[in-house]
Amino acid sequence: MRPGRLVTPLLRHSLLLACLVHVVALAVVVAMRLPFPFELEQLEGSIVDQVLRVTRGQPLYVEPGLDHVPYLYTPLYFLASAAASAMLGDGFLAPRLVSVLSTLGSLAIAGWLAQRETGSRFAALLAIGSCASTYAATGAWFDLARVDMLACFLTLLGVAVARVGRSVTPQVLAGVVLFLAFFTKQTSLFVAVAIGAWAAWSLAGAARAALLATFASLVFATSIGLDAVTGGWYGFYVFALGASHAWHFPTLVRFVTHDLLWAMAVPLALGLGLLARRSAPVERDRLAFFLSWLTGALFASGAGRGHVGGYLNALIPAYFALGVAAAVGLAQWGAGGTRRANAAAALLLLHLAANTHDLRSVVPGRSDLAAGHRLLEVVRSFPGEVYVADRGFVPTLAGKRSYAQGLTVWDVLRSRDSPSRSLLLAELQAAFAARRFDAVVVSDEGWHPEVGLERHYRLAGRVFSAEAGYPRSGARKRPDYVYVPR
Repeated sequence: MRPGRLVTPLLRHSLLLACLVHVVALAVVVAMRLPFPFELEQLEGSIVDQVLRVTRGQPLYVEPGLDHVPYLYTPLYFLASAAASAMLGDGFLAPRLVSVLSTLGSLAIAGWLAQRETGSRFAALLAIGSCASTYAATGAWFDLARVDMLACFLTLLGVAVARVGRSVTPQVLAGVVLFLAFFTKQTSLFVAVAIGAWAAWSLAGAARAALLATFASLVFATSIGLDAVTGGWYGFYVFALGASHAWHFPTLVRFVTHDLLWAMAVPLALGLGLLARRSAPVERDRLAFFLSWLTGALFASGAGRGHVGGYLNALIPAYFALGVAAAVGLAQWGAGGTRRANAAAALLLLHLAANTHDLRSVVPGRSDLAAGHRLLEVVRSFPGEVYVADRGFVPTLAGKRSYAQGLTVWDVLRSRDSPSRSLLLAELQAAFAARRFDAVVVSDEGWHPEVGLERHYRLAGRVFSAEAGYPRSGARKRPDYVYVPR
């Protein structure tokens, strides 16, 4: 299974060049974005606010209120970023660096898995290049202060540990690592269960149940313990609140038809190469492993993409799994002869070429720096407190107090009727009725009409003009409309 020996030199060198272009482009863009002092994506600042709570010894999971509403994530990313902040200082750099290092680790494991399955460094480079090429397709997310890449790294690490060791000890270790992935982002559960099912099918003796037993025990123990410590709020955010949110079926359909069958048609097709010549035991085992991993990754991505508010970052688990499967599948296709190997290589080259994007659009420039300072000036211009609903950490930079981020408020307000929703709504209504803030800055006119902002505040102006102030990654939302008390 050494595809590099069967592919013609021209195709082989073209593929390697395409992979190199994607990796170098990713490295250059990340280096340019990493030190930017303001948000690259609309939620980065509120992630920093969460990290600051950890560094200050404040609890993450508390009753939702205007002061603080946590994200619906498990806490490991915030803990890791707080540890990095202790060395690098508060702000965006530390949590972004956690994501960048996680991306490097994810690419390295993807390459290692492909080489292990094929015995080919060529396949390893193809896996790395294929995964790196998904940077734009997943929302330019690899370097953001968001939980996704740490979850990706830990998931890939758990998958690799499970694959390499067939005895009890490595399977227990895999269960621990996959638990850590779940403790970063809950959708990693799907991959853990899928890999655990593969282990139960493929391994022997006590190793069959070791991964799932370890994973389930840790999830159960930490959930019970943290629920007790937080008075039930851990379970409310991590399990109950997210489960109450509606599915968006048009996006779920698009996930299948566009995000997979169209955008990743070639990796899917190459992955079918794993079905070829599966009579040998080692090939049957490889097929079972990749089918399990891909199934878990597809469910993980579909669960994130298909809910209301799901964004392109949810595609990361599926796209990394498909990147490795494409490299291994190319090797399997190549085992059928030079002609098949060249056809598969040509398809992958077309896929990598189609995924080549002008990444200058995600690199912040002088106008973005000026927009960040402009927002700070507006916030500082008011003597009292300012609620910047859709940007976290900005009030802190302006020397004021940060409050709950608009999206986390929305997470509670859009949930099914509950005492927590009613209490948060009442607190917001009371704060605006009492004109608690000198100004409120929101992204849209008519912001959450049920809270009564426009009954007690009037629109005084806008922060930005034209196209300024939009983040370079994620949704095009900016804190633009300034309301002052009537």
